[in-house]
Amino acid sequence: MKEKSDKNPAKKVATTKKSGAKKVVAKKAVAKKATAKKATAQKTATKKVATKKSAAKKTTEKKNKFVEKILVAIDDTGASLKAINYLARLGEVLNSCEVTLYHGQPSIPPDMLEDGGSDDPEIIRALNDERDEEIGKWEGEQKAFTKRIFDGAKKELIDGGILPANIKTRISFRSTDIGKDIVDYAQKGGYTTIVVGRRRLSFLQELALGSVSYRVVKLAKNCSVWVVE
Repeated sequence: MKEKSDKNPAKKVATTKKSGAKKVVAKKAVAKKATAKKATAQKTATKKVATKKSAAKKTTEKKNKFVEKILVAIDDTGASLKAINYLARLGEVLNSCEVTLYHGQPSIPPDMLEDGGSDDPEIIRALNDERDEEIGKWEGEQKAFTKRIFDGAKKELIDGGILPANIKTRISFRSTDIGKDIVDYAQKGGYTTIVVGRRRLSFLQELALGSVSYRVVKLAKNCSVWVVE
């Protein structure tokens, strides 16, 4: 039996055209998607480059903002005053530096911390009150002493031309090795320079009392030490 032929050729042509149009639309969609994907990839790559440039810029700015940090050990001795006077003479040269005045305060004398050795609660209470009063008085004297030497040193540095905002102060309870205390604090704080005054001691005095400047020079690492006489 013979198959019937399509009696509507126009319908067949329309169907063919419609199928072809769909394929064109599909190809355009694929091309559009590929273009969008490429644009996204380019955008991501550009963003990565910009991030790297920004990070490099921040690193450069950080390096450029490096601040010289100077630690100055001070007390009320003539040697300490000479060290401050030397820095003051440098004046505006140090305006880009951070200058910290460091004072090693002595610890509370051991005899102030002793109890009375009594078993009577009333006597112990009275002795403790007396001890607390003595300690309070001693701490007040130390505070006033430290303020006096800090104020004097700051005034001389400011008069020499150093900006007040660049001057800081630090109090630390000293140990039996003040030279080591100074170096330890400088290294922990990232100081690049330590300034100490040198007392004019005889050889025997240096053996008996020890030389702070000598200890600082001996122990300091990765920083410079200025010894002012």
